Amino acid sequence: MPGAVTAVGVEAVRRYLERFAAHWSEGEWRPEEFQESGDRVFNRARLRVRGRRSGIEVDLPWTYVVTVKQGKLFRQEGFDERVAGLRAARIDPPKDAGPLTPPLPLCASSDTLEPGVRHSMPQE
Repeated sequence: MPGAVTAVGVEAVRRYLERFAAHWSEGEWRPEEFQESGDRVFNRARLRVRGRRSGIEVDLPWTYVVTVKQGKLFRQEGFDERVAGLRAARIDPPKDAGPLTPPLPLCASSDTLEPGVRHSMPQE
C-alpha cells in the first residue's frame, strides 16, 4: 500500500480518519502479536480493507510500532515486514528471521508532545 499521510494533532487525525473512510469502503485491523520494549510497543496485525471505488481487497500482515511518552501517543510507524518492526521497537529479531527488505515509507515522528499526536498510515 504505497503512500503515507502524516497527521499532527487531534483535528488533523480526525480529518485523516474522515479521508480514510472516503477511500476505503470497509476495513478491519486484527492484532496478532504484541511485544513491549521500554517506551515502544511492537504490534503485528492483519489489515483488511476494500477500496471504495475500485472494490480491490487488500489483506496483508502489517506491523506497527508505537512510542508512548508521558502517557501520550508520540510516534506511530508502520512496516510491511515483521523484522523491520522488531528492529524499530529495539527488539532483537529471531536469528532465523530471514533477509530484510527496506520498509515502506510509512513513518512519522512528533517533534513535541503537544499537540501530542502524529500518525502515519497508508491510503489508497
